[in-house]
Amino acid sequence: MYKLLFLTLSCALIIACNTTTTDNDTTNNDTDLQSQLNGNWNLVKASRGNNNVDLPGVYITFTEDATLESNIQTSPTDKPFETAVAYEIGDNQINVTGTDHYFDIKSINDTSLVLKTELMNFDFTFEFLKEMDGSSTNEIQ
Repeated sequence: MYKLLFLTLSCALIIACNTTTTDNDTTNNDTDLQSQLNGNWNLVKASRGNNNVDLPGVYITFTEDATLESNIQTSPTDKPFETAVAYEIGDNQINVTGTDHYFDIKSINDTSLVLKTELMNFDFTFEFLKEMDGSSTNEIQ
């Protein structure tokens, strides 16, 4: 009887520990994302829907004070990120403060970043490589 009670309580404790999430966990994840984002990223591949597009020289820079700069165009004549703009991170998404622009973070590591967004009513996916000591690495990992 005691063995059954002990086993039941142990299982309940394990399940409770594995399913509990706190606000601090989310904050830490966003902080980790922020630190991974910091730096200069150069575009190596872009796609609009299922089609690759050539966008030479596109970059995005994230700073420690949660601002970004980029030459990504949001319309044929608009580059709203050419001067530093504030952003917030939440739920694996970068939201540009005061606008409806966002970037979904599809993947990130020390050298590569994949972002997805909608621009000019098209879905875009951007693959970036991080600049290391003044130059970007050669291939997405």
